[in-house]
Amino acid sequence: SIELNKVESTEQGCLSVFLLDNETGHELHRFRLDLVVFDQKGVYAKQLLIDMAPLYEDKKTMASFLLGDVACDDIGSVLINDVPQCENGAGASLDCVKLLQVQSRSDIPLEK
Repeated sequence: SIELNKVESTEQGCLSVFLLDNETGHELHRFRLDLVVFDQKGVYAKQLLIDMAPLYEDKKTMASFLLGDVACDDIGSVLINDVPQCENGAGASLDCVKLLQVQSRSDIPLEK
């Protein structure tokens, strides 16, 4: 599961804090997200490729990233467009999009 736990406007842009909970039964050595950021009107604003690996089996992990050089109030939603890399320790690819559960505790919705 991935939760957009918190967002905070900084001088560099909107800082996001994600809480990841790996309940796949595998340690994930590769886990890369393709995120799309939309503005308040639902118009594409930015696309980001974020590497969140490694994710240890049955462990929660916090990760923070800038969602762009805009204020958080200007962001309408964040879409997990794809998981282009999701591999366990043996190098086998997993269909992490199908396994993914998303939620948001911030004012910005996280969708898949």
